[in-house]
Amino acid sequence: MKREKKYTILNMVFRLYCMAFKQYPLRMLGMSIVLFLNGINSVMVTYFTEKFFNKVEDTVKYGIEIPYVLFVSLGIMLSMIVIAHVLNALENYLGDTIHIWLKQTYMNYLHEKMDRIDLIKFENTTFLDRVAKAVEASGDEGCTFTVVAFMVVFLGNIPYILAMSIYLYRLHPKLLICIFLVFLPTLLSQFLKVNFFADLEENLANPSRRMDYYNECISGINYVRETRQLGAFNYFFKLYKEIVEKVNTYVWKTNGKAAKIDIVMCAITLVGYIGILILLVKYAVGGIISIGAFAAVFQSISMIFEIFDCAIVQQMGSVNSKSGLVRNYLEFLDEEERIMDSKVMDEKTRIIADNVTFSYPNSNNEILKSISLKIENNELLAIVGENGAGKSTLVKLLTGLYQPDKGQVLIGGIDTRECNRNIYQETISGIFQQFQKYKMLIDENVYISKPNKYNADRVKAALNMADADIGHEGNYKLDIMLSREFDGIELSSGQWQRIAIARGIYRDSNIIVLDEPTAAIDPIEEAKIYKKFTELAKGKIAILVTHRIGSCKIADRICVMDKGKIVEIGSHAQLMKKRGKYYSMYIAQSQWYKEEAN
Repeated sequence: MKREKKYTILNMVFRLYCMAFKQYPLRMLGMSIVLFLNGINSVMVTYFTEKFFNKVEDTVKYGIEIPYVLFVSLGIMLSMIVIAHVLNALENYLGDTIHIWLKQTYMNYLHEKMDRIDLIKFENTTFLDRVAKAVEASGDEGCTFTVVAFMVVFLGNIPYILAMSIYLYRLHPKLLICIFLVFLPTLLSQFLKVNFFADLEENLANPSRRMDYYNECISGINYVRETRQLGAFNYFFKLYKEIVEKVNTYVWKTNGKAAKIDIVMCAITLVGYIGILILLVKYAVGGIISIGAFAAVFQSISMIFEIFDCAIVQQMGSVNSKSGLVRNYLEFLDEEERIMDSKVMDEKTRIIADNVTFSYPNSNNEILKSISLKIENNELLAIVGENGAGKSTLVKLLTGLYQPDKGQVLIGGIDTRECNRNIYQETISGIFQQFQKYKMLIDENVYISKPNKYNADRVKAALNMADADIGHEGNYKLDIMLSREFDGIELSSGQWQRIAIARGIYRDSNIIVLDEPTAAIDPIEEAKIYKKFTELAKGKIAILVTHRIGSCKIADRICVMDKGKIVEIGSHAQLMKKRGKYYSMYIAQSQWYKEEAN
């Protein structure tokens, strides 16, 4: 129940408003003041219009010359109208620009939150759905629209409605009753629809993500070539149409329920509108209200209902339909984070895995089982094993990217669960098999691993050490865009791998990891890279993950994994003498190298 109360519409909007106010206090305050003054000024226009018409009526009724007070009333009324136009112009200007500020604000909060969440959560499908929903909500149609709409309603429309209610009550209490016959049913209908649209967002999260993915398979630049080559267009198009139909069915049913409520409430609202018109005529004819009051209210009646329609039907209705999105966003911001201490690491960096066990989310299969391993400073450790042995998972635990389910991993004497991630990751550079191909300049692709310390010569040195052959004899043009999509060039898989290796070299950390980074490079080029890697690894902890057993000779020790366990560990010579798992793998692969050599 507490969780439900935390995410009521008013609580969510207040929280979003405070988040924006914290970032842009003057802008948010300025917009709030303009909205409030505009709402109150609209009532002042009606009030002084009444006064002006009454003075005109008195002048005509008593046949006197135009009195000075008539000009004063006219001047005040015109001043209120001019002020209304100025405030409307300010509101439109601020309304257009504030969307940009708010969108950036909520996206910033989202990005900062994602950086603080444990990486292992991104292996969970349910969590990925939540991320997708939170990203959608951070845009114009989610949090930004909701905050602007509520500012318009609560700071502009509601003050106008309250002030106008006081004005109408002063004329006659029954006029106020008719106003509430219009206001309450419409407001009630919107609150009744909140749960409909919240459930809609919940049900659409996974199908929407799949719909975007199938669309990417059909037309995305990373998929379109293979999709065409395979002749799989019709297959993906069929999947896309099926999921679109499923999404449309959800939307159709939800909007149908909402429409039924709207029809009933609109009928009640119409009764209130007709009642106000009848009462106005009756009271004016009976002399209960003045002709000036009748003219002013009659002139404003369309505005009153326009405000109701804008505030309740349009703004509040849209907010209700987006309440599920906003809730998803705030629930994501409330996602549990790992508490990180700022403990000082041991100067003699070493990695210790003590009886570590690990499983991925929503899986009962233990990927790692009771792993214990110690890696000393100035040691190059190779980790080998067949596919699925747990090599890459072990590396992610040894570098603190993932946390073990049981046991502990110590880096520099500090448990990775307790240490501030930014502190120990500053000591680690990783080059992984599934590296990213950033659509940026060459130098950006390299120094992104340490963007606060840019050095062009150091970028070139890293590229040279990685044997990246982009350029001529080491004369690299660092301003080349690596993407045809942005008028640049496209690299081969092998060239991209060298860029990724240069990225890891540039970071220059105490711990360096190569997780099968040379898969697209031939054995001869691979040998060159590993030779340079041994030079780079001097005085550091170096971890090499590879499926090519012949490359392990450069390692001080070799860790052999099988089915989530360490089955052998030792130097190449020691493991060959042992004639165990490593020996079998080496002999089996030695034939490959003979064939490649021929």
